[in-house]
Amino acid sequence: MPYTAEQFQYFEQLIRGEADISWRAWWKRNEATLKVQLPRAEYLRIKFGLVEYAFKLLQEAGVDIEWGPAASREHYYARLHESVLDEKGRPSAEFQRKKYQGALRDLKAGDQEKAQRKIKRIIRQALKNREEYECEELCDIQFDGAQMLASGIDDEIKLGLALTREIASLEDTDDIISVPIQYARDALAKYEGT
Repeated sequence: MPYTAEQFQYFEQLIRGEADISWRAWWKRNEATLKVQLPRAEYLRIKFGLVEYAFKLLQEAGVDIEWGPAASREHYYARLHESVLDEKGRPSAEFQRKKYQGALRDLKAGDQEKAQRKIKRIIRQALKNREEYECEELCDIQFDGAQMLASGIDDEIKLGLALTREIASLEDTDDIISVPIQYARDALAKYEGT
């Protein structure tokens, strides 16, 4: 394997939720080294495979490790744009406050009703804005909700649960939006253990 012991140690810490920095911050610090260190094909696999590929590398190396909430959280963070991350590669406080029109802030403050009203409004707007054969925004909201449910972070789980429940409650009479609705229902069932 063309990776160093130190790099493998980081991958393991990341998957277990013990790393000091998330994937994006680590990648920023190590990209130039990896570009020289790795064969081109391997460099591209790690660059675009992100946390999932690091997990695969650990498994192939025989490391006894499982994909859990910490890994899901890091996978979610790695897919966020750098502009919303702090210096450690985690969502910035400003991003968290603004997320879903401040619904996360409302949930943290214990105002479930206010957060739910905002979420309903966001989803109604996504449905209103969609083209006849497109539901990208609703799919994005559903994906965010599912990722938050798997994040292992209490506040993220609360918001993910609110988003997922709202989408799952929609009528799926429209075959275009039935896909994200079904995914939301599946994510909710998985989270609730049913």
